[in-house]
Amino acid sequence: MFDTELYQQALGLTTPWKVTDVKLDVESTEIHVHVENPEGCR
Repeated sequence: MFDTELYQQALGLTTPWKVTDVKLDVESTEIHVHVENPEGCR
């Protein structure tokens, strides 16, 4: 399973929302999760 799929499931995101990127910053103890939905969707 890719990180994006794991975070999408952990956050409970469903279509049309999807996690497109996950970045772990160990130094600042932060996780940055990028979430998108297709243009024109509400």
